[in-house]
Amino acid sequence: MLTVKKPYQPLVGHQMAFLTIVGFWVFHAVIVSLRSAVMDFPSQDELALRRIMVTVAGIALTWLLYLVLRMFDRQPMGVRVATAFLAAIPCAISIAYVNYYFFNLYDPANLFADQTLNQSVAEIQEQLRLTGLQDIAEVAVTRYFFIIAWASLYLALGYAREVREAERTASRYAQAAHDAELRSLRYQVNPHFLFNTLNSLSSLVITRQNEKAEAMIQNLASFYRTSLSSDPLDDVTLAEEVELQRHYLGIEAVRYPERLRLQFDIPERLADFALP
Repeated sequence: MLTVKKPYQPLVGHQMAFLTIVGFWVFHAVIVSLRSAVMDFPSQDELALRRIMVTVAGIALTWLLYLVLRMFDRQPMGVRVATAFLAAIPCAISIAYVNYYFFNLYDPANLFADQTLNQSVAEIQEQLRLTGLQDIAEVAVTRYFFIIAWASLYLALGYAREVREAERTASRYAQAAHDAELRSLRYQVNPHFLFNTLNSLSSLVITRQNEKAEAMIQNLASFYRTSLSSDPLDDVTLAEEVELQRHYLGIEAVRYPERLRLQFDIPERLADFALP
């Protein structure tokens, strides 16, 4: 049996992932910039430029984290959560190092226009005895929780997609079961009707009512030709349904000539209306 493998469908597409990553980092940059402006830090332009560099690097590193998490999309939720918490560690450390580089190593003399202020900042750092690793570790902790917040959003979006897929699958199965039930009922009704008709034909032949027998056979053939060639789940026009019932009732009229009288009164404008 030949099976066609469906193409892999990620739970969260590239576009959605990129928009959430950019949204998180832009929001973070805006908050930090507002804080810097409220506290009236000097050299706002220089700080903003370096902050943009850190933001771009953060977007790139978080995108790499997304590619890692995407590989575990179809794994159990516990595996995905553990992967997010573990993969966020090197991502946060890398972002912290980029932050340290741009704000401590990259052209430190021009960080503030006032050289006296530059010297004061260096002295404060020396007095606090903060090493580069300590500074990176401190920033890495805060960035770790920031990255985990984005990863949580990613996992939530993926879980919501899985729920929607499960609902659609359940709906398809329910519809298939309903269709199978309708077909089963049809196949149960048709043999019962056929047996009764054949019995009536047998009686007509025995009593030599050849014309009635011939009319019943023609109606029976037309009825089954129309009925079995169509899907019972498809819609038909009112004209087609009425024609099918004419054949059926024509058979019953031969079986019950004194008890069944037929009269059709259907406006022509309704002929093309669809019905089950």
